[in-house]
Amino acid sequence: MTWSTVLFLSVLTPAAVAGAKIQWKACQPGEFNTTLNIQCGTLQVPLDYSQTDSTKTLDLGIVKILASVQPPRGSIQLNFGGPGAPARQSLIDYGGLLQQYVAGKFLDQV
Repeated sequence: MTWSTVLFLSVLTPAAVAGAKIQWKACQPGEFNTTLNIQCGTLQVPLDYSQTDSTKTLDLGIVKILASVQPPRGSIQLNFGGPGAPARQSLIDYGGLLQQYVAGKFLDQV
């Protein structure tokens, strides 16, 4: 697996997250084995964006690695790919490395 197949990066802007409300909190004890400063949250999204009249939603579990320099200059969103991959654990696994090489020192990683 190469980095080009693992990472898709996009910068989150206020317009991109308008209306999205993520309540960040401490992750469950023992959920992740890491020394990184992390928080967990849930984002409710439409089950099917093409069904604009539907009220069906699903809750996405999200993890955030806090920038090592606070306050952060913003956030960087990482998408580790399609179904079957444990995206939250992947962020934890690569988070320390990303913090060193992809401006994670100044940006929260989500």
